[in-house]
Amino acid sequence: MLIPVLYMAQEMTVRLGIVTGKGHGQLIRERFGPRWADLSATTLLVSAVGALLTEFSVSPRWGSCSGSRSG
Repeated sequence: MLIPVLYMAQEMTVRLGIVTGKGHGQLIRERFGPRWADLSATTLLVSAVGALLTEFSVSPRWGSCSGSRSG
């Protein structure tokens, strides 16, 4: 369900960049001001760091996956 929404957001951002010749952050700063541009950049940074943490995190093994029971 989320992939079509993400695709449309990416597509609209690319089209805006092509038409205006400006980046997404620059357009936000011009239209809404520096606070909203900073918020947009911060949420992008947080999501990128979160993606990296989940990609490279190592989960502890809570037991064997062999299916054998002791006892």
